[in-house]
Amino acid sequence: MYFYGGDVKLNPDLSYSRDHLWISFTDDIAIIGLMQESVDAAQEIVFIDLPQLHSVINSGERLLSVESLKSSLHLPSPVSGEVVEVNDAVFDEPNILNANAYNTFICKMRVIKKGDVLSAEEAKTYYENK
Repeated sequence: MYFYGGDVKLNPDLSYSRDHLWISFTDDIAIIGLMQESVDAAQEIVFIDLPQLHSVINSGERLLSVESLKSSLHLPSPVSGEVVEVNDAVFDEPNILNANAYNTFICKMRVIKKGDVLSAEEAKTYYENK
């Protein structure tokens, strides 16, 4: 079940960043993906620069870059931690995000410290006022 914060579709079971990433926490693992609205706004995604496996990234540092026909974005990590898995399918075929971004993860990180992560309710308020 989804609800809306402004024009942004949110899943109450997920956490969010202010930079259009969704985060699902399982124990000490953060599963991170792009919000559908980001994918829709970008239109056709043509390239994604994924983080390197086993790299340690601090919250706020560049996690990934997304290039589309419309724009190029560098998105910061919502958590500090080690990249323990990357979704190579997204690198090979970035358009798979267009079908359903909420079912396609970008990477998984072993969390050392949460950064500026919003609950679904907090994200709803943030995106309504943005």
